Amino acid sequence: MKRRTKLLSLALALLVALTFAGCTDPGTSSLAGASSQTQSLAVSTADLSSLPTSSEPLEEPSPYPLHPTQKEGEVSIQFCGDILLHYQPVKSALLADGSYDFSPYFSEISKLLTADLKIVNMEGAVDDSKEPSSYPCFNYPSEIIRDTMGAGFNFFLTANNHAFDMRWSGLVATRAAFEAAGAEFDGTYETQEQCDTPCVLNYGGIEIGIVTYSYGDNGMIVTIPEEHQPYAMREFNHDSTEDLDRLLEDVRKCREAGADFVILSLHWGAEYQDAPNATQRALAQALINTPDGPDIVLGNHAHAAQPTELHQVETTNGTANRLIVYSLGNFIADQSAVQVEKTRTSQMVSVTIKKTENGVQITDAAYTPLMTYIREDTKTSDRYRVIPVGKYALAQTKPDIFATNADWEFCKNAWTRLQNVIGDSVPCLTGE
Repeated sequence: MKRRTKLLSLALALLVALTFAGCTDPGTSSLAGASSQTQSLAVSTADLSSLPTSSEPLEEPSPYPLHPTQKEGEVSIQFCGDILLHYQPVKSALLADGSYDFSPYFSEISKLLTADLKIVNMEGAVDDSKEPSSYPCFNYPSEIIRDTMGAGFNFFLTANNHAFDMRWSGLVATRAAFEAAGAEFDGTYETQEQCDTPCVLNYGGIEIGIVTYSYGDNGMIVTIPEEHQPYAMREFNHDSTEDLDRLLEDVRKCREAGADFVILSLHWGAEYQDAPNATQRALAQALINTPDGPDIVLGNHAHAAQPTELHQVETTNGTANRLIVYSLGNFIADQSAVQVEKTRTSQMVSVTIKKTENGVQITDAAYTPLMTYIREDTKTSDRYRVIPVGKYALAQTKPDIFATNADWEFCKNAWTRLQNVIGDSVPCLTGE
């Protein structure tokens, strides 16, 4: 529970402080000062009867750094999926001087990244002491953080099955890379204290908690020194609901730390599937239907978009909307020829939350279909663009961005397919 103070006590303390401050004026005798002080205090105390006697509490300032928002009393949030860089996207960003520039990849999508809080999943290590590497162990140049932030993102998720790809030194280096870039992130930890400290962000006075979990680590936990294994990353069993209570406990810790609204990020599920399995559905439903459970269950890992559902449930503050995003999909990826209709498409979910008399609640939600457009006729940085599908699929003639009619057809098919997969629980936006 947040710390609070009473209005009457605050007023009295202020009057006393001001009165005593006046007695130190130069040229005033101690006795005269005491007499004046007593008179002033007596009058001030009597005057307290005219002050409001309401016991309505006032909140103390938030202990969390304040991020400004565009509108008072509300926060806009955008969620995007996995940054998954195989060999070619990294090579195409390489410059003649040996540095990397990924910014062209985000030149289209950056125009849509307008929310207060913009969250994306970094699936892999960022360790400049090692050469970039691709599947099965991903390592990216630190320029990917700079350029993703340049596009507009301001929070990164790091709890996923590739978090330990560069071993313990890679985890430490990745955290250092985010810190050096001035980025906020959560998901991997160097100490027990870091893991135990709830992640809470203050946006416009609304405190947002973020809890991160991954289903596993591809067996790379064995490369983590034994003393660090208990806290390097939170993991859970996504094949059953046995960890429900543990997930809820971490959500509650966020609320106890001051969070008005909690996002639970789960890296989970089977890859390349259009829909969650029965266990995922059961776990997600149990989470949002717990009165003090998470307000959003946010899924990644499938490398494919899955349904997004808005549910009205009973919470500790009454009836409210809660959101399940089973999988956002790949935000940017080039998995060669692996089910490209799935691995090159995704969704950006947009949410607005507001302060209401019943707490902070979701008041608006929508999704925008996205795709990683890959120009097969070039290997330069012009090869990749993350684009809004609807904007180009609904054009009357082939947009100039596409090299071929086949590329445009892929986009038009993605527009239809993603709507069928994601569903109509929340509106679909074109990205215009």
